[in-house]
Amino acid sequence: MKPIKLTIAGLNSFRKRQEIDFDRLTDAGVFGIFGHTGSGKSTILDAITLALYGKVIRASNGTRGILNHGENSLEVTLQFTLGLGNDRSTYRVDRRYSRGDKDAVKNTVSRLVAIDRTGQERILEEGANAVTRAIENLLGIHCDDFTRAVVLPQGKFAEFLSLSGKDRRAMLQRLFNLEQYGRHLSERLSRRSSLVTEERLNVEGELAGLGDASPEAINRAQAALEAAQAEEQRSKKKLDKLQKAVEEAREVCKLQNQLAVKTEQVEAHQSQAERFRQVQTQVERADEAEKVLPLIVRAERTTEVAAQLAVAKEKAEQQAVAAEATLKAVQARWETAQQLRVTEEPRLIAQQVQLQEAQEVEQQLEGLSADWSQAKTQLAQKQAAAQAAEQDRQRWLVQKENLHKLNRDDEAAVEANQVTADYRRQVDDAKQKGEELRRQARLWEQANKEALLRQQAVAQARSNWEAKGQQAAMLQAEWLQAMALEEQVAGQPPVSEDVLNRLALRLEEVRGLLNPLQERETRRGDLLVWRQKLGEARSQAQAQIASLEKERAELERAVKGQREALLDLALQNKRALAAHLAADLHPGAPCPVCGSLDHPHPALADVKVIDIDESEEKAQREQALALSEEKLAKVQKAEENWKQQFRADEARLELLDKDLAETVAAIIELRQQANERWPGKHPLGLPLDPAIPTAEQLQQQIALGDRGIGEKREQLAKWQQEREQAGQQLRLLQEKLTTAKAEHQSGYQLVEAAEREWQQSQEVHTQARAELTTAEEAFRQVLALWGEDGQDLLTGGIQKVRERAAAIHRQDQRCETLRRQMQGRVAELAACEEALTQAQAQERTASGEVLQWISLEKGKALQVAALQAKVHQMTGGRKASVLLQTINEQLTKIQHDEKNAHIDVQQAREQREKASEERERQGTLWQVAQGEQATVQEELTAALRQTGFTAVQEVRASLVDNDEKAKLQGWMTEYLDQGKRLQAEWAQLQEQLGGRTLSPEAWERQEALWQEQQQALETATSQRGACEQAYQVITGKQERWQQLKKRQEALAEEGHRLNQLKALLRGDCLVDFLAQEQVEFVAQQASEQLKQMTRNRYALEILDGGFVIRDDANGGVKRPVASLSGGETFQASLALALALSAQIQLQGKYPLEFFFLDEGFGTLDADTLDVVMGTLEQLQTGRRAIGVISHVQELQQRLIRRLMVTHSEVAGSGSQVRIEIG
Repeated sequence: MKPIKLTIAGLNSFRKRQEIDFDRLTDAGVFGIFGHTGSGKSTILDAITLALYGKVIRASNGTRGILNHGENSLEVTLQFTLGLGNDRSTYRVDRRYSRGDKDAVKNTVSRLVAIDRTGQERILEEGANAVTRAIENLLGIHCDDFTRAVVLPQGKFAEFLSLSGKDRRAMLQRLFNLEQYGRHLSERLSRRSSLVTEERLNVEGELAGLGDASPEAINRAQAALEAAQAEEQRSKKKLDKLQKAVEEAREVCKLQNQLAVKTEQVEAHQSQAERFRQVQTQVERADEAEKVLPLIVRAERTTEVAAQLAVAKEKAEQQAVAAEATLKAVQARWETAQQLRVTEEPRLIAQQVQLQEAQEVEQQLEGLSADWSQAKTQLAQKQAAAQAAEQDRQRWLVQKENLHKLNRDDEAAVEANQVTADYRRQVDDAKQKGEELRRQARLWEQANKEALLRQQAVAQARSNWEAKGQQAAMLQAEWLQAMALEEQVAGQPPVSEDVLNRLALRLEEVRGLLNPLQERETRRGDLLVWRQKLGEARSQAQAQIASLEKERAELERAVKGQREALLDLALQNKRALAAHLAADLHPGAPCPVCGSLDHPHPALADVKVIDIDESEEKAQREQALALSEEKLAKVQKAEENWKQQFRADEARLELLDKDLAETVAAIIELRQQANERWPGKHPLGLPLDPAIPTAEQLQQQIALGDRGIGEKREQLAKWQQEREQAGQQLRLLQEKLTTAKAEHQSGYQLVEAAEREWQQSQEVHTQARAELTTAEEAFRQVLALWGEDGQDLLTGGIQKVRERAAAIHRQDQRCETLRRQMQGRVAELAACEEALTQAQAQERTASGEVLQWISLEKGKALQVAALQAKVHQMTGGRKASVLLQTINEQLTKIQHDEKNAHIDVQQAREQREKASEERERQGTLWQVAQGEQATVQEELTAALRQTGFTAVQEVRASLVDNDEKAKLQGWMTEYLDQGKRLQAEWAQLQEQLGGRTLSPEAWERQEALWQEQQQALETATSQRGACEQAYQVITGKQERWQQLKKRQEALAEEGHRLNQLKALLRGDCLVDFLAQEQVEFVAQQASEQLKQMTRNRYALEILDGGFVIRDDANGGVKRPVASLSGGETFQASLALALALSAQIQLQGKYPLEFFFLDEGFGTLDADTLDVVMGTLEQLQTGRRAIGVISHVQELQQRLIRRLMVTHSEVAGSGSQVRIEIG
């Protein structure tokens, strides 16, 4: 992991947002973080852990008290990369917190973002816990290990260098969590041993509860099973014989019931004959009324139309009169508008020209006024600028004097706040010893609490052990009661599974007949519907044929009459010609036809002679005859078509009746089969009625059969479940009893372990008291240097040291602030001099510009006054554009009024013409409607006389709607068809019976014998099932018994091995071994680091459990670490710190490519400090960068890359950072 960028805002002393670019700092390998005490250097490390893991290690509860008191929220953002070489991924983690109750904070934003090479971002996780888990997965290291690997307090590892072997192993156990191997392994062995003991007791209890599972018991159960199976076979054979007799009797009974039902149906059908005749008469009367109905509707329509046309005729006359009056009024308005335009238009045009000229003058005045206003504005601005320049010059003079005075005051204050190096060192030493005293006090208090808790744990363990003994006794009594209950539940089942399976099989056979029966009944219903429709079609054909025969006879009579009339017309013409010839005959003159001279009987001239070939009457009569003959041919063709359809319907009806009879026979056959295969009423209590008429009722009976079998299965399952529950309860109690016994045994072991832990806590308490006394004495000696008493060390003494350190910190802050202020005033003085010079020049320039603008403003004012006088003379003081707009509107209105009036005259003339035409058209339509009304009324009267109706109301009363008429016709057809079908079915049933009869008493006796035998079979089957179950139970017990014996032996062997392991892990043998291995490995790695630092002069080894230095420059002589100088000690400690850090980092997935060395460099002298800096500068750390955290000025001067952290001022922006290079 390599940090890229860190952003902090609102965290501890960092109030405003600060950003740290680690890329610039880590390039040189070693960089420094510098600042005074309390400036916020360690807060940078807190920000890293807060961003990654959501907590600050040194804060209470991880986050309490971390928010800056002047802010309501804080934010940390860390961008970093992971990977090796060029294969790296970039991530950013953001966390924001807001103020909660008191000094608590609450998380508002937690987000982990992945950033690709193009800068695109993708959110991986959100939420505090989710982001922390994701970071742990990415880095492969938890927060505690991260802080140990990143922050290296050198003083701690220097202490580690000189520790004894036992103390060093204890420290490594804490750093690398080695104690978990001893504790966790012991706990896992204890848990496994308890589980093995518990399981062994369970196995022994289950073996005791299995009972007798010997081969002799299995043989006895097998013999009983074979006897039960033989008895079941005998009952089955006897039941089969009775089944055939019952089925034959059931068939006869069914046919008798069907014959009785069919006889009742025939009698009911015959009782409806009178209703059939009434319906037939109603239908015929409705047909006659339908023929007259169109004339009635036509007569009503013509009357309504005539009334509407009369109203329209009156309205058209009124509209014609109104249109004439409108035309006269519009013509008068047009003439008035023409006269007004002629008189007013010339005057308005003259005024328009004058106002346009005035408008141009106004525009010139507006432009000149704008110039005058701009000149006045510029004058005011120049005057204000001159005044401001004078004020600036005075202000810069005053500021220059103030800066010189402040510098003199700050120099005196710096001299007064200087702190000596010796006093500063004494205070730092006192702070360290005070913190050590507080730590030892906390450890002693924790040891005291731990001893009390261990003492309470001993009492609690003993109480739990006694309670487990009482619980085991109670479970023993419950187990005996469950044994008695299990024996009571085991008995005969309520019904046999085989009986239910046989009943279900026979019910499935009946169910298999249901679909064919439904299909046949559906087929019968469809055939009846088709037969009804064919009957309706046949009746309709009969009615159409009768109607067409009647119409054909009428048309034949009409054609005959038309032909006779045409002949009469020809004879009449002949008589007229004869009379015409007779008029030209004279006595003695020859006849032009026969040439006779004698004319005894000349024709009378009483008829007009016409040209028969060109006569209009003859043409009309011939056309009427042709139409009648054509209509007659159509009627004859339609009559023949209907007769063909009638014959086809008769043939289809005959086939349909045959198909219907076959379908009814198939339905009867399927019902018989269903009755024969019905499983009977025992044990379901559900007999089947032999006279069930429909598939729907059979389906309901099958559903009841399914429900009955299901209920019986539920009863059987309930019995089996109760028996299984009793067995489970017995086994559960056995398991609980075994567990209770094991827990009672392990409880005694827990009592012994608690007593040992209590004894150990007492020893720790005594040691903590001794270390606390040592720390008090060391702190008391430091306070004596200042003449302070040794009373109340933890509160008063530490508080006094803190007050001295705070005073030093305040003095340092004050001096630093004063220096920065004086440094800042140098630039301020230079800027002040330059600003003063500029202000004097600006003042001279502004005065000259003011005089120029005064002259320009006066000239513009004179020009504006002259143009204002001219405009007022032309417009009288009013706006020219307003007056011009008024003149234009008046002209437009006069022209527009004349044009509109002319258009209105034209429209009024058109409306008058249209109204006249409409009045004439409505009059003609009304006269035509009057004639049509009289004609239709005559036709209606003739039709009523012909059909026998006396009034229109009587016709409407006889009408029947089409649906009702179809229903009546369908009922008539169904009535006739049903009579035929019932007679056929009655005869078929008589034939099927063949003279056989069966009384109800004989049927009941036969069925009772069959049911008794069926009950006997069920009893035998139940007995056989019970024997099978008993045999299976014994067989299953034997197999389980063998398995338990094998498991008992395996558990005994495993328990022996676990006891051996527990003996090996007793005490801390394994942990001590691992710690020693870790010490040797760390020493080896640290020796390599030390060789590099000292150019192969020194190496680190372990001798008699402690560290020694091998001086290779002096022949490999080995020296104790206590003989090392300060610089040599630091080099050895730093090498050991790097080795330990590397081992901690190995726990992660990726290397942490940086760490911080937080060392108290202020306690080193000049020579030692020079050695330390030389070591750090020569250190080759590969990809890792080292950050040195200090406030020592000498270190700051030597490191070329520095992160400077400045103090937070009161009510200021908080701590600030800046990067210095060079």
